[in-house]
Amino acid sequence: MQIKQLAANQTEVGTSKARILISYSTPVAAYVYEKGYIRTSIHYSRTTSKHINKWIGGSACEEVDQSILDELLSKWKDSRDTRKRLGKTKKRFTK
Repeated sequence: MQIKQLAANQTEVGTSKARILISYSTPVAAYVYEKGYIRTSIHYSRTTSKHINKWIGGSACEEVDQSILDELLSKWKDSRDTRKRLGKTKKRFTK
């Protein structure tokens, strides 16, 4: 899992299933391995649209419901929180 700051208000999160573009605090596009690029069907702002278009770089892209991108990010957050909890538990029992 990787987190990369691309520019102001643009972050890319890499997981085992996808790379997710976050504009401000919202997942707005992703490159899903074995599927390709997807982007939200919601128009948030001119700036967010520029972020998406720059990140996709002219590649073919499918518009999807925002809930699909939210779910991709949610799975990443859930697995990250689980690892944090397991790490804390492990440390607590090794003292």
